[in-house]
Amino acid sequence: MKNLILTTSANYNWDNVKLWNTSAKNTGNDVCNILINPSEDLLNGCKNNEINAVLYTPNQFDATLMHLRFLLQYKYLMSVKDQYSHVIVTDSRDVYFYHNPFPKLLEIMEKTKKDIVVGSECILYKDEDYNNKNLQMGFGYIYEEFKNNQVCCAGVLAGKTKAVADLCLMIYMLSLNNPAGIVDQAALNVILGTEFGKQNIAITRPSEGLMVHLAVIGTQKYKDKIFEKPTWDENFVPNINNVAIPIIHQYDRLDPNIWGTYCK
Repeated sequence: MKNLILTTSANYNWDNVKLWNTSAKNTGNDVCNILINPSEDLLNGCKNNEINAVLYTPNQFDATLMHLRFLLQYKYLMSVKDQYSHVIVTDSRDVYFYHNPFPKLLEIMEKTKKDIVVGSECILYKDEDYNNKNLQMGFGYIYEEFKNNQVCCAGVLAGKTKAVADLCLMIYMLSLNNPAGIVDQAALNVILGTEFGKQNIAITRPSEGLMVHLAVIGTQKYKDKIFEKPTWDENFVPNINNVAIPIIHQYDRLDPNIWGTYCK
Protein backbone atom coordinates (compact mmCIF):
# COMPACT_ATOMS: atom_id res chain seq x y z
CA MET A 1 0.00 0.00 0.00
CA LYS A 2 1.04 3.58 -0.63
CA ASN A 3 1.53 6.56 1.67
CA LEU A 4 -0.42 9.83 1.56
CA ILE A 5 0.26 13.44 2.49
CA LEU A 6 -2.99 15.34 3.15
CA THR A 7 -3.99 18.89 3.98
CA THR A 8 -6.97 21.25 3.87
CA SER A 9 -6.74 24.76 2.43
CA ALA A 10 -9.48 27.31 3.11
CA ASN A 11 -9.84 30.63 1.27
CA TYR A 12 -6.29 30.46 -0.10
CA ASN A 13 -4.73 31.16 -3.46
CA TRP A 14 -1.84 29.26 -5.05
CA ASP A 15 0.90 31.51 -3.67
CA ASN A 16 -0.35 30.91 -0.10
CA VAL A 17 0.14 27.15 -0.31
CA LYS A 18 2.55 26.67 -3.21
CA LEU A 19 5.38 25.56 -0.91
CA TRP A 20 3.24 22.92 0.76
CA ASN A 21 1.96 21.49 -2.51
CA THR A 22 5.25 21.43 -4.39
CA SER A 23 7.39 20.19 -1.50
CA ALA A 24 4.86 17.46 -0.64
CA LYS A 25 4.78 16.37 -4.29
CA ASN A 26 8.57 16.27 -4.38
CA THR A 27 8.64 13.62 -1.62
CA GLY A 28 7.37 11.08 -4.18
CA ASN A 29 4.23 10.24 -2.22
CA ASP A 30 0.59 10.72 -3.18
CA VAL A 31 -0.67 14.17 -2.25
CA CYS A 32 -4.20 15.45 -1.64
CA ASN A 33 -5.41 18.96 -0.83
CA ILE A 34 -9.01 19.41 0.35
CA LEU A 35 -9.95 22.86 -0.93
CA ILE A 36 -12.55 25.09 0.75
CA ASN A 37 -13.55 28.16 -1.26
CA PRO A 38 -10.43 27.98 -3.45
CA SER A 39 -9.38 30.69 -5.86
CA GLU A 40 -9.20 29.88 -9.56
CA ASP A 41 -5.42 30.07 -9.55
CA LEU A 42 -5.24 27.56 -6.67
CA LEU A 43 -7.33 25.13 -8.69
CA ASN A 44 -5.09 25.69 -11.69
CA GLY A 45 -1.95 25.35 -9.57
CA CYS A 46 -3.08 21.98 -8.21
CA LYS A 47 -3.99 20.81 -11.69
CA ASN A 48 -0.71 21.94 -13.24
CA ASN A 49 1.31 20.27 -10.48
CA GLU A 50 -0.76 17.06 -10.48
CA ILE A 51 -2.05 17.58 -6.95
CA ASN A 52 -5.26 15.70 -6.18
CA ALA A 53 -7.74 18.45 -5.27
CA VAL A 54 -11.00 17.68 -3.46
CA LEU A 55 -13.43 20.60 -3.44
CA TYR A 56 -15.79 21.39 -0.57
CA THR A 57 -18.28 24.25 -0.34
CA PRO A 58 -19.16 25.03 3.29
CA ASN A 59 -22.73 25.73 4.36
CA GLN A 60 -24.31 27.73 7.16
CA PHE A 61 -24.42 24.73 9.47
CA ASP A 62 -20.72 23.95 9.28
CA ALA A 63 -18.34 24.48 12.18
CA THR A 64 -15.59 27.10 11.97
CA LEU A 65 -13.26 26.23 9.10
CA MET A 66 -10.35 25.66 11.48
CA HIS A 67 -12.34 22.81 13.05
CA LEU A 68 -14.25 21.70 9.97
CA ARG A 69 -10.99 20.61 8.34
CA PHE A 70 -10.65 17.76 10.84
CA LEU A 71 -14.07 16.40 9.93
CA LEU A 72 -13.32 16.66 6.21
CA GLN A 73 -9.96 14.96 6.74
CA TYR A 74 -11.64 12.18 8.71
CA LYS A 75 -14.19 11.60 5.96
CA TYR A 76 -11.59 11.65 3.20
CA LEU A 77 -9.26 9.28 5.03
CA MET A 78 -12.06 6.85 5.68
CA SER A 79 -12.81 6.84 1.95
CA VAL A 80 -9.20 5.92 1.07
CA LYS A 81 -8.16 3.84 4.10
CA ASP A 82 -7.83 0.71 1.96
CA GLN A 83 -5.50 2.50 -0.49
CA TYR A 84 -2.99 4.02 1.93
CA SER A 85 -1.27 2.34 4.85
CA HIS A 86 0.08 5.57 6.38
CA VAL A 87 -0.76 9.24 6.19
CA ILE A 88 0.71 12.57 7.27
CA VAL A 89 -1.91 15.29 7.79
CA THR A 90 -0.61 18.83 8.15
CA ASP A 91 -1.43 22.51 8.02
CA SER A 92 -1.04 23.86 4.52
CA ARG A 93 0.23 27.43 4.64
CA ASP A 94 3.29 27.00 6.84
CA VAL A 95 4.53 23.43 6.38
CA TYR A 96 7.48 22.54 4.16
CA PHE A 97 8.71 19.02 3.36
CA TYR A 98 12.46 19.03 2.98
CA HIS A 99 12.52 15.36 1.95
CA ASN A 100 10.43 12.19 2.28
CA PRO A 101 9.31 11.90 5.94
CA PHE A 102 7.88 8.39 5.83
CA PRO A 103 11.09 6.41 6.47
CA LYS A 104 11.66 8.33 9.71
CA LEU A 105 7.96 8.07 10.63
CA LEU A 106 8.00 4.29 10.22
CA GLU A 107 11.20 4.08 12.25
CA ILE A 108 9.61 5.96 15.16
CA MET A 109 6.41 3.92 14.95
CA GLU A 110 8.38 0.69 15.05
CA LYS A 111 10.40 1.90 18.02
CA THR A 112 7.42 3.15 20.04
CA LYS A 113 4.85 0.55 18.91
CA LYS A 114 2.30 3.36 18.55
CA ASP A 115 -0.10 3.92 15.62
CA ILE A 116 0.09 7.74 15.68
CA VAL A 117 2.98 10.19 16.02
CA VAL A 118 2.71 13.89 16.93
CA GLY A 119 5.36 16.48 17.68
CA SER A 120 6.15 18.31 20.90
CA GLU A 121 6.67 22.06 21.01
CA CYS A 122 9.15 21.36 23.83
CA ILE A 123 7.46 23.53 26.43
CA LEU A 124 4.91 22.98 29.20
CA TYR A 125 1.42 24.44 28.95
CA LYS A 126 1.89 26.63 32.02
CA ASP A 127 5.05 28.14 30.51
CA GLU A 128 3.68 29.30 27.13
CA ASP A 129 1.24 32.20 26.98
CA TYR A 130 -1.01 31.38 24.03
CA ASN A 131 -1.46 27.66 24.64
CA ASN A 132 -1.90 28.11 28.37
CA LYS A 133 -4.69 30.66 27.89
CA ASN A 134 -6.30 28.51 25.19
CA LEU A 135 -6.38 25.47 27.48
CA GLN A 136 -7.83 27.52 30.34
CA MET A 137 -10.57 28.98 28.15
CA GLY A 138 -11.44 25.81 26.28
CA PHE A 139 -11.05 23.16 28.95
CA GLY A 140 -10.87 25.08 32.20
CA TYR A 141 -12.65 22.33 34.09
CA ILE A 142 -9.57 20.07 33.68
CA TYR A 143 -6.88 22.74 33.49
CA GLU A 144 -5.18 21.74 36.76
CA GLU A 145 -4.73 18.17 35.50
CA PHE A 146 -3.15 19.27 32.21
CA LYS A 147 -1.17 22.46 32.89
CA ASN A 148 2.06 20.56 33.57
CA ASN A 149 1.85 18.56 30.32
CA GLN A 150 4.04 19.39 27.34
CA VAL A 151 2.36 21.16 24.43
CA CYS A 152 2.03 19.08 21.27
CA CYS A 153 1.13 20.67 17.96
CA ALA A 154 -2.00 19.79 15.96
CA GLY A 155 -0.34 21.05 12.78
CA VAL A 156 1.16 17.65 11.96
CA LEU A 157 -0.54 14.31 12.65
CA ALA A 158 1.08 11.15 11.29
CA GLY A 159 0.64 7.40 11.41
CA LYS A 160 -1.61 4.59 10.27
CA THR A 161 -4.40 5.92 8.09
CA LYS A 162 -7.39 4.66 10.09
CA ALA A 163 -5.84 5.70 13.39
CA VAL A 164 -5.11 9.24 12.17
CA ALA A 165 -8.65 9.44 10.77
CA ASP A 166 -10.04 8.55 14.20
CA LEU A 167 -7.85 11.17 15.84
CA CYS A 168 -9.11 13.83 13.42
CA LEU A 169 -12.68 12.92 14.33
CA MET A 170 -11.96 13.14 18.06
CA ILE A 171 -10.32 16.55 17.67
CA TYR A 172 -13.34 17.75 15.71
CA MET A 173 -15.84 16.54 18.30
CA LEU A 174 -13.93 18.08 21.24
CA SER A 175 -13.65 21.39 19.39
CA LEU A 176 -17.33 21.84 18.53
CA ASN A 177 -19.09 24.74 20.27
CA ASN A 178 -16.11 25.31 22.53
CA PRO A 179 -16.02 28.63 24.42
CA ALA A 180 -12.40 29.23 23.41
CA GLY A 181 -13.29 29.44 19.72
CA ILE A 182 -10.24 27.98 17.96
CA VAL A 183 -9.29 25.10 20.21
CA ASP A 184 -8.15 22.17 18.03
CA GLN A 185 -4.65 22.09 19.52
CA ALA A 186 -5.94 22.04 23.09
CA ALA A 187 -8.34 19.27 22.05
CA LEU A 188 -5.41 17.22 20.77
CA ASN A 189 -3.55 17.70 24.02
CA VAL A 190 -6.55 16.68 26.09
CA ILE A 191 -6.67 13.46 24.07
CA LEU A 192 -2.94 12.96 24.64
CA GLY A 193 -3.50 13.21 28.38
CA THR A 194 -6.02 10.38 28.43
CA GLU A 195 -5.18 6.69 28.69
CA PHE A 196 -6.26 6.30 25.05
CA GLY A 197 -3.73 8.92 24.00
CA LYS A 198 -0.92 7.44 26.06
CA GLN A 199 -1.50 3.97 24.65
CA ASN A 200 -1.85 4.95 20.99
CA ILE A 201 0.05 8.18 20.33
CA ALA A 202 3.81 8.69 20.41
CA ILE A 203 5.16 12.16 21.17
CA THR A 204 8.32 12.98 19.24
CA ARG A 205 10.78 15.82 19.71
CA PRO A 206 12.89 17.55 17.04
CA SER A 207 15.97 15.59 18.12
CA GLU A 208 14.27 12.41 16.87
CA GLY A 209 14.45 13.83 13.37
CA LEU A 210 10.88 13.72 12.02
CA MET A 211 9.31 17.14 12.57
CA VAL A 212 9.96 20.52 14.13
CA HIS A 213 7.43 23.18 15.16
CA LEU A 214 9.29 26.47 15.13
CA ALA A 215 6.84 28.92 16.75
CA VAL A 216 8.33 28.23 20.20
CA ILE A 217 11.60 26.38 19.77
CA GLY A 218 12.66 28.56 16.84
CA THR A 219 12.43 31.86 18.73
CA GLN A 220 14.28 33.39 21.67
CA LYS A 221 11.22 34.35 23.74
CA TYR A 222 10.96 31.04 25.57
CA LYS A 223 14.60 29.94 25.41
CA ASP A 224 14.79 29.56 29.21
CA LYS A 225 11.63 27.47 29.41
CA ILE A 226 11.88 25.02 26.51
CA PHE A 227 13.21 21.62 27.52
CA GLU A 228 14.87 20.80 24.20
CA LYS A 229 16.89 23.55 22.57
CA PRO A 230 17.85 23.72 18.88
CA THR A 231 21.15 22.03 18.15
CA TRP A 232 21.41 23.38 14.60
CA ASP A 233 22.79 26.65 13.30
CA GLU A 234 19.78 28.94 12.99
CA ASN A 235 21.08 30.18 9.63
CA PHE A 236 20.52 26.75 8.11
CA VAL A 237 17.68 24.27 7.73
CA PRO A 238 16.83 22.52 11.04
CA ASN A 239 18.82 19.31 11.10
CA ILE A 240 19.93 16.48 13.33
CA ASN A 241 23.50 15.30 12.79
CA ASN A 242 23.56 17.16 9.47
CA VAL A 243 20.42 15.38 8.22
CA ALA A 244 17.61 17.84 7.52
CA ILE A 245 14.41 17.38 9.52
CA PRO A 246 11.89 16.42 6.81
CA ILE A 247 8.77 18.18 8.18
CA ILE A 248 9.37 21.85 8.94
CA HIS A 249 6.33 23.59 10.45
CA GLN A 250 5.94 27.30 11.14
CA TYR A 251 9.01 28.25 9.13
CA ASP A 252 7.38 31.61 8.44
CA ARG A 253 7.73 32.59 12.10
CA LEU A 254 11.45 33.04 11.48
CA ASP A 255 13.34 35.80 9.71
CA PRO A 256 12.48 35.56 5.98
CA ASN A 257 16.17 35.98 5.21
CA ILE A 258 16.71 32.64 6.95
CA TRP A 259 13.72 30.47 6.03
CA GLY A 260 13.57 31.87 2.53
CA THR A 261 16.93 30.29 1.77
CA TYR A 262 15.80 26.73 2.39
CA CYS A 263 12.07 26.79 1.69
CA LYS A 264 11.77 27.35 -2.04
